[in-house]
Amino acid sequence: TIYPFFLIIGAMLLFFLLRNWKTVKEWKKESIVKPLKIFGLIGFISLLLNPLNLSIFEIFTSGLYLIRFFLYGSLYFVTLRCLKNKRIKVRQLINGILTVGVITSVLGFIQLVLYPNIRNLSYLCLDQNFVRLFSVNLDPNFTGLILVFTIILAFSLLFKNKQSANRYLVITSLILGFPALIFT
Repeated sequence: TIYPFFLIIGAMLLFFLLRNWKTVKEWKKESIVKPLKIFGLIGFISLLLNPLNLSIFEIFTSGLYLIRFFLYGSLYFVTLRCLKNKRIKVRQLINGILTVGVITSVLGFIQLVLYPNIRNLSYLCLDQNFVRLFSVNLDPNFTGLILVFTIILAFSLLFKNKQSANRYLVITSLILGFPALIFT
């Protein structure tokens, strides 16, 4: 399945590349590039070695996972460039991530009360989750990933003396994030 946020990330990357084509050369200096290349190469080779075991559709589906991996990896470079150019401040980025976690938690609790059973949507190839928090993502695993990242970030900020994030937002994300994570 090609989800809308894949298209959004792809369009965002394309827009970024059109405006900042000269900065792509700087990406090679980042320490994350080598692991991305190695993983991508291994994924591509395994995709090439499996045509005997997979149908054309399965090869295409597997290729989409590889493309999605690189799209997600490209978000690192876009964010890094925006931070270097001072288009966004680190505090804004941190507060934005924490806000997404809090909103995901709140909407998840609302979903848990109003719509705890997603079994009637199984015809859309969604997992049959019963009394689990899946929030707006319709997937408790993906929601859990967002919540775990939020909790890790909040914990790391909780014990720092610097005011790199809104203190109330950090505490709120921990108070709401833990129970929400448990219900996923």
